[in-house]
Amino acid sequence: MPKHGKKGVVAGDGEEPKTEPEAKKSKAGTKKSEKEAAGEVPALYEDPSDQKTSSSGKSATPTICSWSVDGLRAWIKKKGLDWVKEEAPDILCLQETKCPENKLPAELQKLPGLSHQYWSAPSDKEGYRSVGLLSRRCPLKVSYGEEEHEQEGQVIVAEFNKFVQVTACLPSRPGSGPLEYRQRWGEAFRKFLKGMAS
Repeated sequence: MPKHGKKGVVAGDGEEPKTEPEAKKSKAGTKKSEKEAAGEVPALYEDPSDQKTSSSGKSATPTICSWSVDGLRAWIKKKGLDWVKEEAPDILCLQETKCPENKLPAELQKLPGLSHQYWSAPSDKEGYRSVGLLSRRCPLKVSYGEEEHEQEGQVIVAEFNKFVQVTACLPSRPGSGPLEYRQRWGEAFRKFLKGMAS
């Protein structure tokens, strides 16, 4: 009776070693390697066009960027504005700016094209949360969230012709603050968003 053991070893007295047959090479695998060798590998992802208009001349979808900067002044020192200038978004949403409007860095006023700027910071907690929304076009209307939490500097809502842009700095993650507050804020924000949709 053959013994169980590793492949390629003698299974019993006088028997041939058992080995696995060699796997057949597929023709598709060979062709793929030839294509790879010739540099004809299909692209996995191609960046979309940077054109601002479609081929028919209609305005393309606006570019919207959002960034949780974790301190606006530090973000600027780390060359955050260079990235904004390079990307040239139509709308820039910033969260965790931690900067009241009266202490905004002057460099923000010099951003090319983003002249419509809206800021929201808590009135009683300097250096806490805060959000900003900068836009090339003037929104039809700007508001600062639902009434109960409006003064906390966590939400900016900008209404444009075909869409509404909301930027929000949500209360801290579980374990870092009063759970009751986060739940109350979350429920109020959900109601606020549903009200906007109706």
